[in-house]
Amino acid sequence: MADEEVERKPVLEMVQADGTDGSCITFVLHDEDHTLGNSLRYMIMKNSEVEFCGYSITHPSESKINFRIQTRGELPAVEPFRRGLTELVDVCQHVLSKFEILLLTLQSFQVGAPGKHKGIQGPGRGGNGLAVALLEHWMDVFIVFVYV
Repeated sequence: MADEEVERKPVLEMVQADGTDGSCITFVLHDEDHTLGNSLRYMIMKNSEVEFCGYSITHPSESKINFRIQTRGELPAVEPFRRGLTELVDVCQHVLSKFEILLLTLQSFQVGAPGKHKGIQGPGRGGNGLAVALLEHWMDVFIVFVYV
């Protein structure tokens, strides 16, 4: 079994029609779905040099995205793709850091039992069920962003 080579699929492929310049490229992203596709499309479309950006999933049983970018002028389509990925990573890092700060803040207080909302018991604070409910809600929101 050690002698067998495991065939690895590429994570990213670039498809460009013959005779076209680099301003219109389809990127094939393997092992991805709408989570990355829609987020990345949003980040790329913020660039004013991008004329078209869209993606499709060829079939629900396949986990790959066909991601097409067309730019105006001389800008190669690879540039907005790189920039979009970088900006998306920055946004994810920002959300993660905000979540970690909130988590540390919550850990520094004693929170009432779930469902009872006795309130945050901290220095000089009385019970406030609404505050606990809001904090629990925002934790749920941050958890969704972190794991997406």
